[in-house]
Amino acid sequence: MDEEGKVIKDDEKIPLSKKQEILNYVYAHKTWAVTTIQKTYPQFRYRSYKKRWEDQIKNGGTEEEILLEIENFTILQFREARNSCKSIHDVDIKRWALQRSLDFGYKKFKAGSAWIQRFKVRNGIVSRKVQKFVNKKELEDKVQLKENAEEFRKKVLDMQKKYKPSMIWNSDQIGFAYEITDNRTLSWKGERKTFGRAFSPRNKATHSYTVQYVISMEGKIIGDAFVCLQEVSGRLGPKVEENLFPAPNLLVTCSKSGKLTKTHVKFYVEKLLYPAANMGESVII
Repeated sequence: MDEEGKVIKDDEKIPLSKKQEILNYVYAHKTWAVTTIQKTYPQFRYRSYKKRWEDQIKNGGTEEEILLEIENFTILQFREARNSCKSIHDVDIKRWALQRSLDFGYKKFKAGSAWIQRFKVRNGIVSRKVQKFVNKKELEDKVQLKENAEEFRKKVLDMQKKYKPSMIWNSDQIGFAYEITDNRTLSWKGERKTFGRAFSPRNKATHSYTVQYVISMEGKIIGDAFVCLQEVSGRLGPKVEENLFPAPNLLVTCSKSGKLTKTHVKFYVEKLLYPAANMGESVII
């Protein structure tokens, strides 16, 4: 369809190279009737095709191809702008689409509100509330972080060829809330605030404890699990230690927030990783 939703003609689906081939045949047999030309090229259904195809070749594509190119160019500009966290409005979509249509000399394309609305629906674009603003430095740091991660991944893939799966380890932290809550619900359209219920919304539903595992590439857990509990004082009191469940496969510590600090990570490495690594061969961690 074109920008007004009209059906594209059947001959629009014929490649330009094929149309040029047919036109060359028509030029070589100017006096022949259309029915005679159709014996060789049945696609040439009407004499009016000649002028239309000439215009399409001159413009660099059929109407369908030009509309598709406008769409692709516009979504590319949109993606680049959003990757830079720039604010985008309908006028920007219109500007990008008209810019590309002028490259083809496609003057009847207006990028009207109907086309813009269909463009947004086709590409899953909606109006969203900006919840956080970032500056250019933060965006650059994000790009640098991605590049560093890719470089690290390549190095690890190259190094892992020298080791068995049992010798390659991965470790990561997992945060758990004391109370599991559902952050979405069905409710009345238009209500000013949507509330959810929790037994302890300012404590157990927001604060968490942390668990960290070491898992080998072959899928086995290495050593004990490291658990960091939340304690107001940042240390386990006598009563807590007395009633703490003595699990033999846990290395337990605590912090004020239930999250790991640099000191906890150092403790984790010294008490768990080094001993486990020294029990076997060298490993990648």
